[in-house]
Parts: sequence; structure tokens; C-alpha cells
Amino acid sequence: MVRKVVVVGLVVLGGADAYCCFWPDTADRCSQGCESVAPAGNWCAQSKYHCEVDCAPHKWCDESSSGGTSNSSTTPSSSSGGSTTTTSSDNVQTPGAVISGSFTTGYWDCCKPSCSWSGKGATDQNRAVNACGANGENPRETSDSEQSVCDGSPGVGSCNAYAPWVHNAEVTLGFAAVGKDSVPGIDGDETCSQCFELTWKSGSQRGPGAHPDIIGKRHVVQVINIGYDVSHSFDLQIPAAGQGIFDQGCARQYSGFSKGDFDCDNNYGGCGSISGCENLPDFLKEGCYWRYAKRASDDSYIYGWRVEDNKSDNPMADFRRVKCPSLLTDISGAWPENDPNYPEVDLGAPNEDATGPSAALTSSSSSGGSVTTPQPVASPRPSRSHTRSPSRSPTARPIAAAPAGGCANSLDLSSLKMTNMTSWGSKTNVWSLQQSGCALSIADKTWKAFELPSPVVVSATTKLDFCFTQQKQCNVHAIGVTTSNTNMNKGPIFQVSGWSNWNNANNVLDYNDYNAGTGEKCYSIDLASHLSNYGTTPIKYVSFFGICWNDKHYGNNDALWSKIRVSA
Repeated sequence: MVRKVVVVGLVVLGGADAYCCFWPDTADRCSQGCESVAPAGNWCAQSKYHCEVDCAPHKWCDESSSGGTSNSSTTPSSSSGGSTTTTSSDNVQTPGAVISGSFTTGYWDCCKPSCSWSGKGATDQNRAVNACGANGENPRETSDSEQSVCDGSPGVGSCNAYAPWVHNAEVTLGFAAVGKDSVPGIDGDETCSQCFELTWKSGSQRGPGAHPDIIGKRHVVQVINIGYDVSHSFDLQIPAAGQGIFDQGCARQYSGFSKGDFDCDNNYGGCGSISGCENLPDFLKEGCYWRYAKRASDDSYIYGWRVEDNKSDNPMADFRRVKCPSLLTDISGAWPENDPNYPEVDLGAPNEDATGPSAALTSSSSSGGSVTTPQPVASPRPSRSHTRSPSRSPTARPIAAAPAGGCANSLDLSSLKMTNMTSWGSKTNVWSLQQSGCALSIADKTWKAFELPSPVVVSATTKLDFCFTQQKQCNVHAIGVTTSNTNMNKGPIFQVSGWSNWNNANNVLDYNDYNAGTGEKCYSIDLASHLSNYGTTPIKYVSFFGICWNDKHYGNNDALWSKIRVSA
């Protein structure tokens, strides 16, 4: 229930701004004079939707009400808005148009995203964005019969992966809600799944604005929520930035936590310092750190959307609509059907220590984008069919016969040192050794690196041999050879299966032709040509990558890698 705070004895007859009138309860209260106005900080004063829907039966008074409006002392800060001008068009849906002058806010309420309900936006194959179950895990497309955790339990809610993350020193990525009709072209539900590039700028409309250190840097977001109570453009998904009116969902979604843990008991604005991030579930802490200049644990640089001592908050941004990067759509599971009409965004190469999903899905756009290392041309992003036509290059070929003799002619994985490849090595940690240690089964989001018995100096005849089996296809399954067991960018990765093209800078798509459920298929890859961009350092590890965003593990998306051999 909304707590209603009234100002008694104030009669408002004229002015320039909109306000929420509590009393008298008459149809003509705006024109005849309001005797009780919602104060500026009151929830009901934030917008017409707050006033007339959340706080019904009150009345929103503005110029269209043919009557008085409040003076500045009763005007909510969020209704001050700001001019929205463009450099090339007055509509953000015009390809190339840049909108200027919007402040941003943040929230994290754990509710099922508005865009997870059917019929929201013109998406490819009418797919809704993913929602998640308990603890923000197991992203999947949900049905309309599954209620939001904000409405009760059991329910589904937001996903851990919707938290923002650092891609490199200039670019971060994340997800957002947009206001309904807040700027030309942002049309409420029709904006679902669309992507926008925000560029931080100087100036302020609400709070101190952007710190000088982030001005000119970019944040690329996909819309997964519609804020009918948002009077500006973007309300960014940031853990611990405030739950707003829906302050029950997070405690329902994450067992063992209280609602105050998720915003330091400050529903509007959230935690005032980075120390509040430590109250969150582990999966959300990194996204909370993004808001601040430093990590609490090791004082290392994060980003600084909100710098300590309130030197940066609610920063202003110019923005434009862009083609959605696969880094975002591989998480949300949806993208607009008119996406090809919009410019690709150049994300640049990821940091070696990039945080969050960007460390796991290091691409620059859904169709390849700009990368720093020349690679084979990626095929366009496929539709969400679980079957794919072969796209093998003439240099890719299956071997005539698999290496024989159990582990006699292939790697005995049980005898090798195994480590997690980046922080994603144990995201869900569904793996096991099979066939007496000669094969590896992985599922869900699991990355493993095995140290070779001795480093291999690659020559013109060096090959990577392996066989692959999978019953059900998901996003990506790939194998790689690297000089590092913590940095996936230190060697080529060969995707063999998946309905998402993993278009990161070091991925090779020439071998992505396995059809799920067709039994074992074996490959032999000439490594010399693929390692030319990585110097002469001997390879030390063979690594395995599984990325299954949308399939909860029931044992049917397991991938089996066997008969693995790196030959000199």
C-alpha cells in the first residue's frame, strides 16, 4: 500500500508545473483549486501514473486539466523533466538519430520484466525476454501464467545477468527500463527488446550529474522493462539502486535475505555507498560495484556511475537506437525484428579482466561488429531455430576415423590438472569425466581448462582432434587451445554447436555445423593457420566452453567431448 502524505491547508490555483491533488475529491479540483497537494518527495507526486493509478482516486493536474497547477514548492523533482532535442531527427526510431538531454536513474526490484510477458514489442519470432527463477538463475522464456515474484510466491523474476558490467575502459553494458512516451520514439511496450547506446555528458537535471571521469564513455543497454511511472528516458538496472514501490520481490526470489539487504532500506535511491553492495547475494555484487568508482574488496577500478561522496549520480546522456549486440541478446533471448535497420555499435575489444557476462560472451555486435583481430567472416545471426544449415569452409573436415584405443591415442583428462576458465568456469559447474577419464561432459554455463602433459610448439602439421556428441542444442559449445587457463583470449576457440554465433574476436565459426541428436561427429583442425595471430608461445591448455542460457539443466543439453588429442 502506498503511504499518502498530505499537505493540509494549501490551496493551489495557478502555476507552471504538474502536481498530484489529494483533496477535494471532485472532478473539477484542478480548475477550482486543490486544497491538499502531494509534496515533492511523495511517491504519488512523481507522475500521472503514480497519482491516478498507484494512488487512486487522486487527480493529476497539469495544463491539460484546464486549471491550476502547483507552484515550485509542490512540484515533484522527477516531473521537471528536461528538453529532448535531436541532432538529426526528433524521433529516436529514426536510424542514426541522436537524442540529447536525458538524465538517468537506477533501480533493481527483482520483478519479472515487463517485456517477459507476451505481446510486448515486435520481436523476432514474437519472443519475450527471459525471466529467471529462484536466486536469479536459469534464464528462460516464461508463460503469462507464471506470476512475478513481486506479486507473490512462487513466482519468477529478474535475472542476475541483467546487472551491468564493464566491457572495457570506454564501454559498459547492461539492461534498462524506459518511460512510456518519455521521448519521441520511445513508445512503451513497443520499445521492448530494443537497444540503445548512451553516451554520458556534462550537465544535470536531477542530482549532481556525471563525474568528469565518465563523460564521453558509453553504456549500451537493452530494454527489458517499461516504467509507466518513469517520466524521463532510462531507468537502468543496477543492483542496490532502489526497489521502489515493489520492495517484496527480491526477498522472495533470494532465500535467506531480507528486503532491506537489496537497497539499504532506501527504496528510492538505494545504497548511498559501495559498502551496501556487500549485503547482496554474491551474484549481484559485481553489478552493484559497477555503480561506484572502486570495488570495496580490492580498491580496483570499476566504472563510477555513482562516485563516492555523491560526486556522480543520475548522469545525463545522449542516446541513439542501435542494433542489439549479441552480448545482450544472448542473455535476454530476444531482439527486435527490425534490428537490421539500425547501426551496429562498436564495442571494442573486451578487457582481459572484464567483469560479468562480457567476460563470458566477448563479442562486439550481433553480427560481428568491430574486432581488433582479423577473423573469418561470421554468418548473420540466425533466427531462433534449433536447426542450422552447415557453413563449413573448405579447410574444415571431419576425420575419417576417430583416434582408437580409449585414451591410448588421446588425452586422459583424469590425469590432467583442471581449472576453471575465468569466473565462468563454475557458473553452474555441471560437468563430469566419462569413459574412464577419456571424455568430458559439460552442460549449462560451464568452462573448464585442462593443462596439457607438456606445452606444444605449433608447427605446420599440428592438429587438434576430437569428437563431439550432443542430444539438445543450446547457445554455444566450443573447444579451444590457449596459452592461459584464465584468459580465454590467448588462443583460438572453435565453436562446433549452438544457435547463437559466438562472434568474439578469437572465435572461429568454420566448424559450427553439428546438428544435435545426430550422434558422434569427429573433427581434425589444422592449428597452424589459426594460431598465427597469437605469436609463437607454446599452447598449454585445451579448454571447453558451454553456454546454455535458456535451458534449465535436465541432463538433455549435455555436450560430450571425447577422443581429444593435440598432435605435434
